[in-house]
Amino acid sequence: MEDGIVEDKELIRTMRNQRRPIVCDECVQKMLDEGTLKKQTPYYNDEDKFTCEELYSLWHTCFKFLLPRLKAFKEWCGDYPADLESNEKWKEVLDEMIWYVETTLRNNNFEPTEEKDRYKKAKVLFHRYFFDLWG
Repeated sequence: MEDGIVEDKELIRTMRNQRRPIVCDECVQKMLDEGTLKKQTPYYNDEDKFTCEELYSLWHTCFKFLLPRLKAFKEWCGDYPADLESNEKWKEVLDEMIWYVETTLRNNNFEPTEEKDRYKKAKVLFHRYFFDLWG
């Protein structure tokens, strides 16, 4: 167990050095001691049930929720943003947004070593058109 804790603390230092969002060392240690990092229990209240794990990496939780809905939205949507010339162009933008979310999840929020330019462009499209995701 001691080795596992050292590895986790090293991970925390690495994440801090990369300016990645994390919870404090004390919280992580408490979760490790309780064994709650692997198996979570409802965290908040009976109305809004979510786990500490969902909070620990909230971007991951949001992207996992978003991905299947973004794919369904692409098939379902019938309109497109005013600054795009066609529904076909909107579907291309949605494809890039989907690719961006999939790539981000696959690479654990690290920029991929391959296709960096595509990743950066897809990220811009995701941010630009996120609030256009309505029917």
